[in-house]
Amino acid sequence: MKNIKIILLFIFLAGILPTCKKHPDGPTISLRTKKSRVMGHWDINKYLVNGADSTQSLLSRVSCATPIYFYQMDKGDKECSISCPPTTYRYSNWFFEDDKKILAFSNSDTSSVSYPPLHLSGRAKEHWEIQRLTNKEMWLKTTTDNIEYYIELKK
Repeated sequence: MKNIKIILLFIFLAGILPTCKKHPDGPTISLRTKKSRVMGHWDINKYLVNGADSTQSLLSRVSCATPIYFYQMDKGDKECSISCPPTTYRYSNWFFEDDKKILAFSNSDTSSVSYPPLHLSGRAKEHWEIQRLTNKEMWLKTTTDNIEYYIELKK
């Protein structure tokens, strides 16, 4: 009788767990927080604009292969920068929205020159839907002015 209860519990959990995913391509379960998975150095693996591969065009515009660096400052603010040695460009604060399904970026100086891909010039705030977020991969998607942007980042 005890074995039947264990088997039924296992079947019940197997049916429930796959529905816990917040992101379409995300992991079912992760032992690390979303904040800890986002923080760190990321390289651009793929960049699509309206489905067209624009990876090489983007990398030539930023004049380096990045990395994009997500970090948290001592005072608690979280910032994102692109590192193009010998210079690092701080270009955005980042935070989660919509139950951590959205990775948002804000920039108080919208007149400044901004580097793609995560902050589009002239906008105070950007919202990127998290498609996948693991320890080694982050896929993001947004639509701005009827243009869809999609980026795959790898650690």
